[in-house]
Parts: sequence; C-alpha cells; structure tokens
Amino acid sequence: MADTTAVEDDAVARVGPPRAGEHRGHLAFDGDRIGGPGPPPPPHESDEVGVDGETGHPERVAEHDVGGLPAEARERDQVLEPARDLAAVPLDQRGAQPADAAGLVAVETGGTDQGLELVLIGPDDPEAMRRHTAECRTRQIPFVADPSQQLAFGDGELIRDLIDGAEYLITNEYESHLTAQKTGWSQDEINSRVRFRVTTAGKDGVVIAGRELDAPIEVGVAREVCKADPTGVGDGFRAGFLTGIVEGLPLRESAELGSMLATYVIETVGTQEYELGTARFLERLAEAYGSESADRIAEHISCPRP
Repeated sequence: MADTTAVEDDAVARVGPPRAGEHRGHLAFDGDRIGGPGPPPPPHESDEVGVDGETGHPERVAEHDVGGLPAEARERDQVLEPARDLAAVPLDQRGAQPADAAGLVAVETGGTDQGLELVLIGPDDPEAMRRHTAECRTRQIPFVADPSQQLAFGDGELIRDLIDGAEYLITNEYESHLTAQKTGWSQDEINSRVRFRVTTAGKDGVVIAGRELDAPIEVGVAREVCKADPTGVGDGFRAGFLTGIVEGLPLRESAELGSMLATYVIETVGTQEYELGTARFLERLAEAYGSESADRIAEHISCPRP
C-alpha cells in the first residue's frame, strides 16, 4: 500500500460546462488527452506511487465487461496517489492534461471560483476525497462524484459525504447497488441528492437519471468491430462524456460520445492504444446513433487524424 502522507499542493485542472454566450472553440480529442488550445504542461509524477494488488474486489463477470460499458467493479489493481489539497490552475497556464483513472482534463475560463466550473473527484486517498468534496461545497463549485474503487472500502458516512450534492454521480451497476447498500439510502433517495446520476450498465449501455429529467435517458452501446480488452472502458466513457459536457452538448449526445470512445477502448489491448481519425469516428457515430447526432457532435470535437 502506498504511503499517503500529505505532500505539497499540486495544481489540478478541471472541466466545466459552458455558460450562456460563452465561446469555447474546439477541444482536442485523442487517445492520450483532452484539452483546450495551448501547449501541454510538463508531465508530473509523484515520487511515491504504489500499487495494491490485494484490493479485495469481487470477482468480475466477463459478460458484463466485454461488449459494452463496465457493469462490474474496475480493475483489481488499485493505484493510490498521495493525498494533496485541491488547487486551481491559473488560466494562463491552461492546457491539455493526461487522462487517468483519478481524473481528467481541461481548464476553461469563467466559473464560480478561480475559473473552476466543475471539479471531478475520482478515487484517491479517502480523506483527500472527503477534503476535496468539502472544499467544493464551501466554495460552491459543482463537482462530479466518481468514487469507484473506494466504494468497496469506505464506510457509509464517507460515501454519503462524497456523493451528497454532486452535480454528477458516475458509477457502474455494481457500484450503484454498493452505494445504496453502504449509504442506507434507497435508489430514489440517491437520485434526489445529486443533480444527475450516470450509471454504466455493461452491454445495456448507460442510463442517466436526474430530478430535472422527465424520464431517464438511455443510450445503447456502439457496435464494436471486435472485443479485445475491456480494461479502461469506463474511463474511456468518462473522457468522452465529460468532453461533451465541456462543449455544451446535451446529456444524450455527451453519453453517445462517451459510449463511442468506450467502444474504441474495448477493441484494443491496452487502455489508450486505439487510434482516432475524425472522419471514421464520426462515421461510426452516425452508424450507432444517427447522422443528426453525429453532425451535432462534429461541431465540438477534433481528432488527431483526419
């Protein structure tokens, strides 16, 4: 288990939905990063990162992983990073950020506090996650709750603290049931405590529920060319979904974008070994979700290849 002793604050870039009349431009969308214009910052790695191979996750069911978005818990090995305080990135330093299991992505102007409009809080040291969540509430910054692996280890009090008041709660089906079990809240009560609840459901795609929605939004999986490796499918979905949110796409189109990227992930061995070309990506989007959806998404993304 990695030492989670607190280290100096690191700048963490975050995504946010656009405001009315705000111009975004295109976001770069490739296998390694999602970001706005500007050179990428130098890579940063902690000096103390460890891998726990004894995480005690339940045995995964292959049929839930292969052929769709993950319905079961993520990979058995868990990467833990040292806890650090939430920090804003100055707007003149914004650029592409690596996408990883703990968080993602681009910084945009405007926002409630120092340019932040939406903060993604992914699996990390539990107390760091609690601290980040509390800071978002204090500063009134909307946040995405993505507790993932920590749902298996956290107690009810921790999990309630992490998800209550979230703008988005993202889990898979297994994590959804575990959330209800650990918190003692019913599924309806969980829905009432977050603005939008995004649940990936394996071969059945993704369901988005929310108190502002008349009915849940259901998006099916995009057809895959082959099934090679499900590792990273959930993270691929999050990357595409949050790209759509950043660019102001509706929830349905954002989920379709995420589902299409997740299909690319399952077709390759390795989490970011796929190759994205704009024309083929949009062609496959149209095949899966219709030309109108693909045309709307086309205005907001670019790929590293034509």
